Amino acid sequence: MIQHAGPELTCLKTQLRQAVAVWPSVPARGAAEVWAALWRVAQLAPARERNAQAAHPAVTAAVALIEARLGRPLTVPDIASAAGSSHNHLTRLFRAATGEAVVGYVLARRMERARHFLQAPPFPSPPSPHRSAFPTSRCSTRLVAARAELLRAASVPPGPPPRTPPISERTDTGHRRPAAPKDPPHARSTAAATFSRPAATRQCTSTRIFERTDMQTARQAARQRRRRHRLMLGAAVILTAAGVLFCLVTAMRPDPKAGAAAVAPADVAAPAAPLAGATPSAPTSPSPAASSPAAATPSAAGATATAQTPRPSAKESPPAASAPAPSAGRIQPGTTYKGVATAYAVGDGNGACLFGPSDDLMIAAMNTTDYESSRACGAYVRVHAANGASITVRITNECPLPCAPGQLDLSQQAFAKLADPKLGRIPITWSLLSPQTSGALSIRYKTGSSPNWCGIQVIGHRNPVARLEVRTAAGWRKLPRTDYNYFLSADGSGCGGAMRITDIYGEQLTVEGTALLPDVAQPTRVQFAPH
Repeated sequence: MIQHAGPELTCLKTQLRQAVAVWPSVPARGAAEVWAALWRVAQLAPARERNAQAAHPAVTAAVALIEARLGRPLTVPDIASAAGSSHNHLTRLFRAATGEAVVGYVLARRMERARHFLQAPPFPSPPSPHRSAFPTSRCSTRLVAARAELLRAASVPPGPPPRTPPISERTDTGHRRPAAPKDPPHARSTAAATFSRPAATRQCTSTRIFERTDMQTARQAARQRRRRHRLMLGAAVILTAAGVLFCLVTAMRPDPKAGAAAVAPADVAAPAAPLAGATPSAPTSPSPAASSPAAATPSAAGATATAQTPRPSAKESPPAASAPAPSAGRIQPGTTYKGVATAYAVGDGNGACLFGPSDDLMIAAMNTTDYESSRACGAYVRVHAANGASITVRITNECPLPCAPGQLDLSQQAFAKLADPKLGRIPITWSLLSPQTSGALSIRYKTGSSPNWCGIQVIGHRNPVARLEVRTAAGWRKLPRTDYNYFLSADGSGCGGAMRITDIYGEQLTVEGTALLPDVAQPTRVQFAPH
C-alpha cells in the first residue's frame, strides 16, 4: 500500500538524509536514524482517518523544528517563536492537530528515540543523555521502560477479552487439542483499565515534571520582579520621608539672627546724637589697588539726579558697641577661589544687580551659586591668570547655568587684559578685595516706592552688603533681599526713615534723613572701612 506522508514528509526526509550522511563514519547512528524514520512511518495514520483539513503551517513548522533539534534543549516559547506563533496559540493548534500538548509530544518523541537506541543491536550500552535529550542515561532508560509498559497495556483492543471455549475442540484430523488457558483476571483488568483511561491522564509523569518546572521558573521570575518593584517603591518612600523630615527640622530650627534683631533697639540708643556733616574716618594712604580702573566711583547719572535733594545725615555705629560677627556666605574674605574665566559682551554695563549703565566696563558676572541671590552684587574681586596677569573687576551681573561654581564671566575688555580673547576660556584664581574708593555710598528707592511699599538699594559700597534694616516703631527690622539687588518692605514699614546697613565684615552704618524719592540715587556721608 502506498500512502502519502502528509505533514510528516519533511521530517522523514530530514531523518533519512541524516542517516545517509552519518552512515560512513558512524553506522550505529545511521541505523538509529533509519529506525526512527521507520517508527514515524509506522505511526502514520491512514489517509481516511486523517483530518479533512490540512495541518496548520505553524504546527508543521513546530514539528519540523522538534525533529531537527530533538537532541537539544527545547522550550515551548522557542518553538512558538520559530513557528511564527504565540505560545498559547501554538498550544491550541498543536493539541487540535496531534491530540496532545507540545511538551508531551516532545517527550514522546525523545522516549521513542531513546528506546530505539536501547533496542538497536549496534548499541551495547545505554544511549548518551545528550543524544536522547534526557538528563541522565538512567532517567532515559526508566522513562522508556515506563512508556513501553503503557504502550503494551494500551495495545489491548477495547471491550471484554475474547472468550476461550471451556472444552477442547476437535481438529480436522480427529484429534482433540487442549483448551487455551484464560488470561489471568488481574492482567485483563489492568489492560482494560489502562486502555479506558483518557489520553490526558495517560501522559508520562515526566511531562508534568517538565511543565511544573516551566511554571515554577515563570513564578520565580514574577516573584523577583515583584520584589524589585517593592524595593524601588520602599526606597522612594524612605527618601521622600527623609526629605520631609529635613524640611521640618530646618523650618523649626531657630534663626540665630533673630536674637541680634531683638536687641537691636538697644544698639540704637547707644551711639551719641548724629553729627551733621561728619564723615567716617578712613585711611588716606594709597593702596596698590587704587590705581586700578575698576576702583571707580558709582554711576555719574545717579549723582546728577541728586543735585536737587538735600544730603541726608549719616552716622557710623560704634564698632565696639554691637558690631556683629562677619556674615556667613559662600564668598568669604581672605579666601582664594579656583575656577575658569569666560567673556561676554556687556553692552552699557548694566546687569542683574540693576546698578544702571556705567562707563567703567571692568566688570564681571558671578556664577549663580556664588551669586547667592544678589549677595555678591557690588563686590570687588581680584582675578589672577596662570600667565601672571591680574585685574580687578566689580560684580554687576549673574552668570546662569551652565556657569559652574567658581566661574567668572568677564567683560570682553577685562578678559583681554588677562589673555588673548581667542582663547575664550582660561583657568583663574580670584579673591575678595576691599579697595580704596573716593566717594560715599548712596541709597536709591525702587520705582513705584511709596509709604505703603518700597524697595531699597545700596550703591557704591566698598564691601559687599550683607543685610539692610529699617527703623520701625518696634525697633530695627531686617528686610528680605531679592535676586535683583533690592531690599523690600512689603507693608511700607520703615520706608523713608532711618536704615542700618551691614557689610560682610560685620561693620554697621546708620543712615538717616533719606527722602522717599523713587529712582533717585541719594548720596550719604558714610562708607565702609577698607580691609
